[in-house]
Parts: sequence; structure tokens; C-alpha cells
Amino acid sequence: MNKLLETKSKFLSGIINKWEYIDEMYIMHSMLFEYSEFLNNTNISGIEILDNRIIMTFRDSGIRFVCSKNDKRLAALDT
Repeated sequence: MNKLLETKSKFLSGIINKWEYIDEMYIMHSMLFEYSEFLNNTNISGIEILDNRIIMTFRDSGIRFVCSKNDKRLAALDT
């Protein structure tokens, strides 16, 4: 199970309270801000998180690239 869903499940089932849920989710969501800084010197200008997919946009061409979860060698991830 993914950590986001696991944390949500723990909250909904009462294993953790609202404040613990907020703290745990904040830690996981902080990676988004790290990516924002990381992209600054790459050829990726943006990352979209959509239902069941990730799309990266190349800075130089504007081409949007759908990323496959299990593919480590995607061009968008090698920049």
C-alpha cells in the first residue's frame, strides 16, 4: 500500500488523530517543494500530478511526457 493511502486509512480508522495525520502528510508533501527547487536547473519545467498518471513538460520544447511508474529510464527523469 502506498504511504499516502496508508496514512489516510490510519486517520479514517482512528489509529491516528487529526494532528498526527496533518504532521505525517506534511512530511510526505514536503517532497513537492523539493522537486520545485530541483527543477530549476533541469530541462523539466513542470510536473503534473493527475489521476493515476504523472506528466512532465520539457523546458526547451514544451513537449509533455507521460511517465510510466515502473520505467527508471524515462528521458524526462534523466535530465
